[in-house]
Amino acid sequence: MSCAHIEAAVELVSSAGIRPIIDGVFRFSEARDAYTQAATHQQFGKIVIIDE
Repeated sequence: MSCAHIEAAVELVSSAGIRPIIDGVFRFSEARDAYTQAATHQQFGKIVIIDE
């Protein structure tokens, strides 16, 4: 996939108002918990890990 394809996809998603579903937000120190949630398929949407 080229940069042009990625840029076109980002523009399409942005212009259509498509937003990801965020299921959980974890601090970096909780990354193991985030991984466990993902590995056990307990999430519905995306899992986000943030910097503390």
